[in-house]
Amino acid sequence: MECYSSKKKRLGLLLMTIIIAGSAIFAATRDDPIDRIVGWIGIALIGLGLILIPTRLVRHGPTLIIDHRGIEDCRLGIGILLWEDIASLKVDAIGSVQFVSVELMDPKKYVPWMPWWTRPRANANKRFGHATLDIGFVELEPGLEDAWEYIQHRWQMELRERTKRYADILED
Repeated sequence: MECYSSKKKRLGLLLMTIIIAGSAIFAATRDDPIDRIVGWIGIALIGLGLILIPTRLVRHGPTLIIDHRGIEDCRLGIGILLWEDIASLKVDAIGSVQFVSVELMDPKKYVPWMPWWTRPRANANKRFGHATLDIGFVELEPGLEDAWEYIQHRWQMELRERTKRYADILED
């Protein structure tokens, strides 16, 4: 299964990011020191979005690939998360935004290869008791519902294979 970034949703995100950036710039130019601080923090955070979103608008090919080998989220740039390296999967949410939480058997195998700006989030997830990685579907088509159905199917196949391997080991 392949999921692609929706150009329409990306343009919407870009427009929203530009509006928020404009608000942050406005706040940074105000006389009130608190407004200025909040404005500059906003500029720093939103600036990253203004760089990333346009580059994703021109990206070709799938953003997320789920197949017999595992899950590859091209946004993470860490290659394929092999089924055998995944400890658990679940749908999680923060507010109304749902995503797939991926707990890895050995996070050290993947986290060092993540882009520098995503590594702190992976480490913070662990400290707060969440899964190492989360895969968002906000801008992807097909969305979470279809992808989750396919992920569950592939995951069940992996669990059956693991059970069979362990049973074979115990028999020997």
